[in-house]
Amino acid sequence: MSLQDLLAALGVIINGLPQGLLALSFGFAALPTSVAFFVGAAGALAFGLGR
Repeated sequence: MSLQDLLAALGVIINGLPQGLLALSFGFAALPTSVAFFVGAAGALAFGLGR
């Protein structure tokens, strides 16, 4: 993982924060979404899709 990869991931997080706050203001449930995200990330790591 290079510095460019880390900066890209940081950019995605910074870009997603306002969208997440807007979704929360409309009553979007963040906990089920975060659980599903981590399940998907674990599956990607298990099958080697993150390499």
